[in-house]
Amino acid sequence: MTIEFRSKTGKKVNIYGDGSFLFALYPGEIREYGLEDGAELEVSEAERIVEETVLPRAKRRLMNILIKGDRSEAELRRSLKTNLYDDETIEKAIRYIDSFHYINKFFLCL
Repeated sequence: MTIEFRSKTGKKVNIYGDGSFLFALYPGEIREYGLEDGAELEVSEAERIVEETVLPRAKRRLMNILIKGDRSEAELRRSLKTNLYDDETIEKAIRYIDSFHYINKFFLCL
C-alpha cells in the first residue's frame, strides 16, 4: 500500500495507507521505521508497527489513565478512540488491562 502523511495531531503525524487511516506516529518513530511520504508499505510491516509501537503505547495510555482513578471500560475506549487508536488496537489494549482486573466492572456499576 502507498502511505501518506497527513496533518499532525499534537506532536504525532497521522499516517494513511491507500486513503485509510492506519495509525499516528511521532516523527522519531517515522524515522526509526524508515517511513517516507508516498512510499510503499507492506501490510506485514504495518502490522509490525502496530504490534511494536502503537499497541504498547495504547496499553501505557490506559495504565496512565487508571493511575489517576477508576474508569469504566466505556471511558477507556472513548479515550483511546479520541487519541486515534483503531478498533482492533483498542480491543487488544482493553483485554490486556482487563487481564489484570484493572477494570472493576462491579464497582463502576454502583
